[in-house]
Amino acid sequence: MELHMSTFVIISIAFFFAGIIDAVSGGGGLLTLPTFMLTGFPVHLIAGTNQCSCLLGGFTSLFKFIKSGHVYRFTAVIAGINAIIGSVLGARLNLILPAKYLQIIMIVILP
Repeated sequence: MELHMSTFVIISIAFFFAGIIDAVSGGGGLLTLPTFMLTGFPVHLIAGTNQCSCLLGGFTSLFKFIKSGHVYRFTAVIAGINAIIGSVLGARLNLILPAKYLQIIMIVILP
């Protein structure tokens, strides 16, 4: 897939604001997923690329919150374990679904 400069700029701006949203309250994907869809990325590529950015941004925010003492570690560990299990199952489901169904699911679940 070829990435044009205008698409790159649009996606960069969306991910910048999504990073702020994620750090404040979570949910930056509400901005990045539609941006990816509107720019014509294949739906399976959207899922993987979006998760990569979420991981990097999430780790950055997490380290800042840990450093400031604003993480309740017990709850964070339990939530993290459950998130890992859900992520593995979600990724498997994503990879076996045909693109047309995955796109419908993304559009329906997103709001």
